[in-house]
Amino acid sequence: MSAFRVADLPFIPLENVLRQMSIGELINVSVDSPKLQQLKKTMKIATGGFSVFLGAHDRMIKSDQQPWGYSFNKSTIEDDLTFFHHGLKHLENLFKVSLNTLSFGSSYMAHKFLEQEEKMPRSCEYLIINEFSTGLDEFWQHQKDELVETISVEKGIVLSGEAWSSSDKIYNVDYLFVGHSGNMALTDLLRFNNRIVFLDRVSISNHTIRNFLQVLKKSNSQLEVLTIRDSWEGSWDPIVVLEGLNAQEWSPEHRPQKFSLKSSHSKSLLKIQQHFYPKQKDSLANGIDLTEAYDFIRDDGIRVSVLFREAKLQVFVWSQEEKKLERKRRSSCEFSRPAAKRFC
Repeated sequence: MSAFRVADLPFIPLENVLRQMSIGELINVSVDSPKLQQLKKTMKIATGGFSVFLGAHDRMIKSDQQPWGYSFNKSTIEDDLTFFHHGLKHLENLFKVSLNTLSFGSSYMAHKFLEQEEKMPRSCEYLIINEFSTGLDEFWQHQKDELVETISVEKGIVLSGEAWSSSDKIYNVDYLFVGHSGNMALTDLLRFNNRIVFLDRVSISNHTIRNFLQVLKKSNSQLEVLTIRDSWEGSWDPIVVLEGLNAQEWSPEHRPQKFSLKSSHSKSLLKIQQHFYPKQKDSLANGIDLTEAYDFIRDDGIRVSVLFREAKLQVFVWSQEEKKLERKRRSSCEFSRPAAKRFC
């Protein structure tokens, strides 16, 4: 009696069986079956896309939505990269998804990756570079810069630990996290053309932030959220930072208590919270409480909120839609209510 094969089932029962399988099971049953491979391409299995981590000792590819992952540690890094190249191609063809996150554990892994350029993916949504060594020479810095330049990054870049890149590309992706920003001048801040930015371990003066906000007041920058965390656990002086901005304390007549991201970020919300708004008590999904923030109005009428916290300063730029809602609130509010208190 011959063994039963899943591929021999009629179309509808076969599709029902495949939908009950895990990603690992789907990969296994389709290895030698062109029929199953073709069927899964039309089924649109929900994998959430795939993420890859390439470390010096650990290398893994996993699903972003289902509990499936595979570690590949062959005899050499070169063998692992070959396996990664073929494995990722198979997953992309099988499930019709692209690479979500490509993460490197060090400059050395970036170097080995670039040595085998033909095995390197050309694009990903998020690029993460970790570096825990300090004082690396120009060669290793060049590896990180070349990596950023070579890969087409669709949404965001994370430079974690001591990592940095001199590539202009980091200033123009939607989302950016820099784990060790160091000393920053006004010219540095003005280069960021991102929508959401998190600058960790940064050394920056009250006057520099004030000058930045004054430039922001006159611009139509696409910035939505900027978080600056001080490297010395210090604090900023609101009187100096908000000088000349006609800032006011929060009033419910002017805006909601909580700030929410635009709907265009909805599909990326988990990634944004994890990588570009990390280790924060408040949740982007539930809104950021800006009761204690100070507001000023840009020259184009858009409201900007500045929140001072211990060792951290945050800037939130409200949407054009919120500007329209503010007009409605003002027109319907009671004239007897006291005006918002002006800060400076």
